[in-house]
Amino acid sequence: AAEDAQDWKEPAPAPVTARLTTAAPAAVLPAGTGDLATDGPCEAELDARCDTVRPGGSRLYECLMDAVAESEGGGKNVGDKAASATTNAAAVADAAAAGRPPLVLSKTCAAAATAFASARSHNVNADVPLASTCGADIAKHCADARSDGLTTVLGCLREVKADLAPPCAALVRERQVEATRDLGADAELADACAGDAGRLCAGLVGPAVPACLRAAPPGKLSWECREEVFRVEVEAAGDLSLSGRVFAACLGAKKAFCADVPPGNGRAIACLEAAAQRKAQHAEHAATPFPPACKAELDALAAKRATDFRLDPALRTACAADADALCGWELDEVADRGPPDPVLDAGDAPV
Repeated sequence: AAEDAQDWKEPAPAPVTARLTTAAPAAVLPAGTGDLATDGPCEAELDARCDTVRPGGSRLYECLMDAVAESEGGGKNVGDKAASATTNAAAVADAAAAGRPPLVLSKTCAAAATAFASARSHNVNADVPLASTCGADIAKHCADARSDGLTTVLGCLREVKADLAPPCAALVRERQVEATRDLGADAELADACAGDAGRLCAGLVGPAVPACLRAAPPGKLSWECREEVFRVEVEAAGDLSLSGRVFAACLGAKKAFCADVPPGNGRAIACLEAAAQRKAQHAEHAATPFPPACKAELDALAAKRATDFRLDPALRTACAADADALCGWELDEVADRGPPDPVLDAGDAPV
């Protein structure tokens, strides 16, 4: 009934509550459908790009974010849609083929989208697709997420992504990709960095906010925000689609040199680095030169990896057992110390 009402841009006849898992409190579904409201602040934007998408199950939100990404250059800041395969790729392609102008969200719509993403990321029961797809994994790995010191069930699922069933792991990855374009999609990052975002990223909306936080010098961030930003950097080190700057600079190179490499565990980044090295060694014979902007981002990424083993997924994986056996005390100390920064480690306080 709620989806039918929203299809006609009418309010849901009554609040709809969902509790698909007992690992989180019951949630009142946004708009009664678990989606953006068709009669809310994003009405004009949804009419412009998502008028053929059925409300419910986050479909309108995902369509809107896909449209924004397409307008910004075919997926920049969002992830390779051929890999993440959101359900609304066809709607975005149809809009582009129809010659519709680039979509820029109004501030009120951007705020509504962030509020929607925040509700989902804070309470998994507000995220119907995730709660239903990952029900068994939540019960197995994250039933006691809060008592284990984790803020959200989604945060727990991120930590154990390698152990999840493939459909659940794929959806968790989609939520991580969404967090590169909307701060609200990552509850831990949004909560820890609320003050920092207001101070350092004022006036920015959408993908520009998480990008602003990740680009900020560590010394400018509060300790809580700095730790969460570093956690995001560790996650992004193993997945090109989660690394906004590198992804934007290297999307063309990924398609040209590493199209068949699956995402995750640093495989795409390793492939690109190998391709860059081959092209550098045989530059005079290279029919397709390696993009300089991508090479610069890869070099910066390699320099960052050298500062902390946690930013090197291949090293973490290959040496996990040895690190636990030989360096347990040091690993605990590194975990307590948080992200590396020579100035802050010397005792200077963030400003």
